[in-house]
Amino acid sequence: MIGDYAKQKQDCCAQVLADIVAPANGKNFRTIAGLFGYTPVIDPFARVAVNDRAPLIENESGGVSAQIDIELPGATLTSISAWRFWNWTPQGDLDFIPLSAPSPRPTMPTGKTSTVRTADRFDRQQQGRLCGRALLL
Repeated sequence: MIGDYAKQKQDCCAQVLADIVAPANGKNFRTIAGLFGYTPVIDPFARVAVNDRAPLIENESGGVSAQIDIELPGATLTSISAWRFWNWTPQGDLDFIPLSAPSPRPTMPTGKTSTVRTADRFDRQQQGRLCGRALLL
């Protein structure tokens, strides 16, 4: 059985504007920002970052896996099962301007896998290469 776990808390980073692209659909950022009384600083060397929330990201992940080998006459039956999780919680300024935009929702996916395979004597003689049959459940 093998397992791992990691937890990170990043209190980091802000973005400075280097350039703004004006899309063909007419939704120009400078014009829209001006409607709200905001004039963006578009100079990365000015070292001006505008955040209306503290930049914080929490990340937690881990998992376990187990392998069972059963020796059969002339072959080995191997079963590998695993489970993983990932909890990602971003909390920060989504747009890097003084307009309040909510951060994305937390992501908390989990996954399970199981594999059953056989390897006969010929397969084991191929320096560990699996040439046998595999079934993914």
